[in-house]
Amino acid sequence: MIWMRPGSTVIMLEPPGMLDYGVQHLLANLLDLHFTHLKTGGETFFPKLKPEVITPYLPFDHA
Repeated sequence: MIWMRPGSTVIMLEPPGMLDYGVQHLLANLLDLHFTHLKTGGETFFPKLKPEVITPYLPFDHA
């Protein structure tokens, strides 16, 4: 995140069993980044993620 431009979007995937997403949200706030974390669900640390799950959080017109 330290190399991202201010105002950029950060999407963190939260696998099952993750207890805390640590300091990433704080770092994003300090660096003026838009931070979102998404729970992946399921029972694996390697989930299949559909594009329509992420696109609402991306900073472009996806209408």
